[in-house]
Amino acid sequence: MRHRIVGLVAGVLLIFCFSAPASASTGSGLADPITFTFTDGCAYVDVVVTNNSTGPVDYALQMVMIGVPGAMDPVSFTLPAAGTKTHRWLVRMQHGIQATSPVLSAPILHQYQAPNGDCGPFMPLPRFFQDCHGTGLVRIPPITHPGLGNLVLTRNAARDRTLAPGVGHEAFFSGLRHGDKITLQVPAVTEPYELTTWYVYTYEDNYRCAEVPPVTVTPTCTGINVKTVNTKERSELRVVSPGDRTYSLAQGEALNVDLPMNDGEAVVIWWFQPWDMAGPKPAVALFKYAKPQECAAAPAPGNGGNLPTTGAPTWMLASAGGLLLIIGVVLFGLTRRRRFQSTSTS
Repeated sequence: MRHRIVGLVAGVLLIFCFSAPASASTGSGLADPITFTFTDGCAYVDVVVTNNSTGPVDYALQMVMIGVPGAMDPVSFTLPAAGTKTHRWLVRMQHGIQATSPVLSAPILHQYQAPNGDCGPFMPLPRFFQDCHGTGLVRIPPITHPGLGNLVLTRNAARDRTLAPGVGHEAFFSGLRHGDKITLQVPAVTEPYELTTWYVYTYEDNYRCAEVPPVTVTPTCTGINVKTVNTKERSELRVVSPGDRTYSLAQGEALNVDLPMNDGEAVVIWWFQPWDMAGPKPAVALFKYAKPQECAAAPAPGNGGNLPTTGAPTWMLASAGGLLLIIGVVLFGLTRRRRFQSTSTS
């Protein structure tokens, strides 16, 4: 009975903690020299941090997902005496923000509640693929939220590239090592908020590479040819191209299929076994399709009896030949004339 009472009290306290008002969540009392005020917007939370003391204080903000810290990397700042700073965090339902500081008597936890019902999806979830050779691909859906600014893609905390919002993106990374971090960040929705981390992916070596059946991918003039034989139990071969394709293969079943592709399009192929949830499978093929060079030199179908394409344009060769013919005729005529004049004189 005593354990049930303790569990009930803990549950009530947790519910009370998550149901705190969005507009005025602060520290545990006037004794705390630093206060936090949370204001929920449409898929974001503004956190106003105020230092009411006469000296600088350290604090950190941590994203919390379903009560478990660690969903995103925390941000840490030192706030000078009497200073105020506002952070804007991109959030989803089931997200919260936890504020901590050495001067707080207890951490402060605020759960996000969307105002006026559901604001709709704010930041679509990107997809990250990796293979066994230190290559990764992040595919970013279009982001159309007004005033968002250009996305920033970082690699191990160093700016890698800038991506314009409103369109989808594909970014390839080569030479990745175990522990490398690919981070997608967004600037402030409105100034003067700092850059906000949206998505972090950590590249990890996959030691199951030798377990998957090999797949042969051959570029053709119109796309790719995919061949494989499934050596495992029934598995699915998934191909990401213009549209996702899934091929369910029994043990011992072969696949030989031609798929159309466009130049520069990403090719991602991996095995999926529905009953095996021990971890993600590495991609057996991860590259960008490029039409083979010999395809450009091949004559286009339907040319009929036209002359073959050579290194020089046909009209230049024809003109040169005609000029040589004219010169030959003139020289022949001059030679005959000289011979005729010579014969007449003698």
